[in-house]
Amino acid sequence: MGKLRLQKFNLSTVISFVFFAIFITLLFSSALWFYNSTIQSIQKETNNYFKQNIKIVEIILDTHANNLSDFTRQIANKYEFEDSDVNDEKTRVYLENIMESNVDNRLDFMFVHFYDGKTIDVSLSILNTDEIIKNLLLKKTNSGIFYENISIDDNELSILVSKKEVVDSISGRYLGDLYAGIVLNESFPIIDEIQDKLETQSFSLIVNDKIISSSSTTNSDEYALIESFLKSNTSRELVKVDDFIFKRDRVKIKDKNTVLETLTVIKDDTVDKFEDEFIQKIVILGILVLLLFFISYKMIKKIIEIPLNNLLTFATLSTTQQKVDKFEETRIEEFNHLGLKFGKLISKIKKMNKKLEIKVKQRTAELEESNDELQFSIENLKNTQDRLIEAEKMASLGGLVAGVAHEINTPVGIGLTGITHFLRITEDVKKLYNDDYLSKEELEEYLNTSEELAQLINTNLSRTANLVKSFKQVAVDQTSEEKRKFDIKGYVNEVLFSINNVTKHTNIDIEVQCKDNIIINSYPGAISQIVTNLIINSIKHAFKEKEVGHIVLDISQDENDIQFIYKDNGKGIKEENIDRIFEPFFTTNRESGGTGLGLNIVYNIVTNGLGGTIKCISEKGKGVEFVMVFRI
Repeated sequence: MGKLRLQKFNLSTVISFVFFAIFITLLFSSALWFYNSTIQSIQKETNNYFKQNIKIVEIILDTHANNLSDFTRQIANKYEFEDSDVNDEKTRVYLENIMESNVDNRLDFMFVHFYDGKTIDVSLSILNTDEIIKNLLLKKTNSGIFYENISIDDNELSILVSKKEVVDSISGRYLGDLYAGIVLNESFPIIDEIQDKLETQSFSLIVNDKIISSSSTTNSDEYALIESFLKSNTSRELVKVDDFIFKRDRVKIKDKNTVLETLTVIKDDTVDKFEDEFIQKIVILGILVLLLFFISYKMIKKIIEIPLNNLLTFATLSTTQQKVDKFEETRIEEFNHLGLKFGKLISKIKKMNKKLEIKVKQRTAELEESNDELQFSIENLKNTQDRLIEAEKMASLGGLVAGVAHEINTPVGIGLTGITHFLRITEDVKKLYNDDYLSKEELEEYLNTSEELAQLINTNLSRTANLVKSFKQVAVDQTSEEKRKFDIKGYVNEVLFSINNVTKHTNIDIEVQCKDNIIINSYPGAISQIVTNLIINSIKHAFKEKEVGHIVLDISQDENDIQFIYKDNGKGIKEENIDRIFEPFFTTNRESGGTGLGLNIVYNIVTNGLGGTIKCISEKGKGVEFVMVFRI
């Protein structure tokens, strides 16, 4: 891979770009600061708005509480309560008239509970005042204003109550308590009053995450949105949902905490409020940045680019002319010094170039002469290597011939002995026949013996024929580079059979792991050479003499590829030698006749002959594994 070519720029362009980047960064930083400050301002304003809202709500509720307090105090002080059953009806009528005439106070219930257990109730008929009276009497609170939340049939009832003691107008003795209050559930007058003051999108009163009164009751969509919000949010922070802002707040009545909460909803008009001002400031900042960039660019061009171009022109002309001109001075003192140094440097370089040219010519002549000698040596070395490789192949073929000759000798000898014996008994039988002394028993014995000898001769001659056939095919393949189709498993077994004279003198077991009928179109001679060289290499290097060992030839097909894995469990290869085993003439067993060409031949056959790959995996003492992959 060639080196990447770097993009080149002018110095003035780079400096201008840096200034531009700084100005753009300034622009975006200013915009970001303004945006954040704007958002913070909006949030602060919104928070203040909601704080004011809750204060207004508390003031309105406190006002109603004060009215209730004044109302009950006036009744208790003005009306002459007497400790007499005769006056109960009179008291009821008086209280009913008060209820009817005080509509503006928005009273929902009022009753007097006497110390003897009697209760005069003049509350609105629509209310279940029995539960209210029961809960209030159980509380036994002191006189005054208080908020109470009552659970009735799984519903929360929120009430604002004023309690005042009533005494006998004559004796001043305590008679009981006067209760008057407002129910906040669905109290539309109070909700409408608050809504008018706050001018919100929606306002609701909440108890225990349930809406008890809301200005959105008549708007089903808004009401559903509020209910959905209450189910998923309990935070009292500002929450934005769609185009609305929600805010929950706890309500204090007369500076006392209650379970009553408000949920205020307003439209989110953040963008509408600040969009114009934000865009205006961004435009002003952009124009300012562009103006500063333009001024900076002009200054850089005048101060740096023009003097720098003069310096470059001077350097260019000085290198192309024999005589070096004097540098024309500029306003920048540093450029003047640089121009002077350039002039001196260029003069010195020209003198050195002349000397260098002479030396280069001399060295070139010497290198050409050395190159011719080196080329001649390389050719000789290559020829020597080719001859050694060919000798290695012929030695392998010679070993094959010797092995086959040795294997043929036994069946041929047995066959010859059998045919000799067959001829002798045939002559004996013929003589007996001619002399008329041949008996039936002798004839039968002759026929049985002849049959046994014929079978023995046939068996050994068939074995001899198979040996010759295998030798002929393997020998031809090893000396030929012809491509043909063949069964790789059967062919590898033939190769192993052909080198049996070498392997049978060892204690090494050779196992072929390959599926049947894998037909490939390749070079059988190459396969034979690979198998032979790897096995002989294991015998020579992996195992000691007569050492028990195991060799596995694992052959598999993956679409158009053959994966050939050769493994032995010998002594392995040292880590420092792994990267060198395929080098020509590299051997660790030269004293025993190793040439260092066996694995080099295998490497060249796999990579060049078969167009595949080979890698070696080994650790000292853990055997060796060669993984070969080639196309078929």
